[in-house]
Amino acid sequence: KLEMENKKIRANAELIKVDSETKRPLEGAEFELWNGEKLVGNYTTNKDGKIVVEKLEAGNYYFNEIKAPDHYEINQDQDLSFVIDKDGETKTVTAENKAKTGEVDFTKTDVTNG
Repeated sequence: KLEMENKKIRANAELIKVDSETKRPLEGAEFELWNGEKLVGNYTTNKDGKIVVEKLEAGNYYFNEIKAPDHYEINQDQDLSFVIDKDGETKTVTAENKAKTGEVDFTKTDVTNG
């Protein structure tokens, strides 16, 4: 008689959000985590720029940024996908944001006629 234990794979995912130039962690970025077509949940980066999601089942996942931190823009061009396929591991994904470049309005006044 052969007995096999069928254990579900469970692993963790960590997203690290950083400034694309300084590599400084960014707090307050909001992400959705998807497993294929299924929304797993919504998460916000902490003061260390991190989101940690524990005990994910095996599958193909991706983070989708829905709100950038203040003064930053969402980076649409990055691949934030990962695969959970080994029990107990932690998959780490790094997401970068560029700071918004400001616009300066100034008015030049001629001294002679105001």
